[in-house]
Amino acid sequence: PPGSRAERAGLKVGAVLTEVNGRPAVTLDAVREALLAAGPDGPLPLVLRRDQERIVVTLEPTGSR
Repeated sequence: PPGSRAERAGLKVGAVLTEVNGRPAVTLDAVREALLAAGPDGPLPLVLRRDQERIVVTLEPTGSR
């Protein structure tokens, strides 16, 4: 949605998630494990691919602004 944290982080439709917190995002279980390992309090680095571009973004915890 416009103005969302995802939009502010640079996430757009068509982006493919390839890494979460330094771990390959090859399955939903792998993504879930990486999210649990990251915990709720720290920044979460993501690597995405959109078209031929590699995009690195960091999501901040909800309380950080």
